[in-house]
Amino acid sequence: MVIPNRSAEIVCTFKSGTGPGLLELRADTATLLAIKYNGDKRNPTIDIGGKALLGSLNKEGTSTLHLCMDGSVIEVFLDDREAMTARSYTAGPNDVHLVWTGSGETLHSLVVYGIAAISDDRLTT
Repeated sequence: MVIPNRSAEIVCTFKSGTGPGLLELRADTATLLAIKYNGDKRNPTIDIGGKALLGSLNKEGTSTLHLCMDGSVIEVFLDDREAMTARSYTAGPNDVHLVWTGSGETLHSLVVYGIAAISDDRLTT
């Protein structure tokens, strides 16, 4: 899935106990952000750059990941309890590809909303 101009709000829901998965934001061949979901039934976590965030399952047994991306800034929220901010100054096209590797059952839902970029020069260092 293509995200134009590195601007989007992404909401995905993972089903626990269905196996691991990997959600990546890529610009050409460079990975801007890799999010690993462990798929554990009782203690689901996501790993971003070696930093683990512990999920908090809802009554349906799912965890929700909410990403906001605008240029070089990527904010990640897990189950409205854990948060992380990342910066990516990777050179390349403004369009980013969202790639899922794993079971379709694990990725319970995925919604991408296009948002307006905050400014034209938001990819500067």
